[in-house]
Amino acid sequence: MLRIENGLILSADINNREKLLQILNEIGDIVDGVKLGYIPLLSIKDCIEIVSEKTYVLADIKIADIPATNERVCKILKERGCKGITAHPFVGEDSIKACVNSGLDVFSVVDMTHSGAEKFLTPLREKLASLSVSSGVRGFIVPATRTETIRILRDKYPDLIFLSPGVGVQGGNAYAVSKLGVDAVIVGRSIINSKNPRKVAEEIIEEFRRGKN
Repeated sequence: MLRIENGLILSADINNREKLLQILNEIGDIVDGVKLGYIPLLSIKDCIEIVSEKTYVLADIKIADIPATNERVCKILKERGCKGITAHPFVGEDSIKACVNSGLDVFSVVDMTHSGAEKFLTPLREKLASLSVSSGVRGFIVPATRTETIRILRDKYPDLIFLSPGVGVQGGNAYAVSKLGVDAVIVGRSIINSKNPRKVAEEIIEEFRRGKN
């Protein structure tokens, strides 16, 4: 189960094992978890095992398949050390419940940071959120670049965990989303591409904490 202390999850879009180990050694003790998407999952065969030895692993595969397949995928990820997974809710309540029943923390992707999301996802965010809640998800993925989505959904679902990507390179602000009630921000490139990843991570944590005061 995800425990949030500092309000920062690292998005480790890294395709090099040594680089992943280096970043983990630098900031693994101050992040609340690491999000592993397709880049590390397809490039570093033991990336889940590496990260799970140090912190919480969120598999960011945005799973969107039939219930039977979702169940099998979640079982494999859990056996390898993942504790959470991201899922697209548009495939239906039965598919999301299959993930929830696996015992993983399920975070529903109700909106996304890119402009293309405005065509389908953003207009349906409230319906997607409602379906997700009825399926038993632990929380939502809500873009830091779409503060209106955060405002609308936080008012309706005060008890769910809100994780917010898009801070830094994509233009989102840790302080702003913290003020809106986000529980943690998900940050990748701003940290990974920095000459001093720990300093940048600490600055983001401090900025996020200021939003809570």
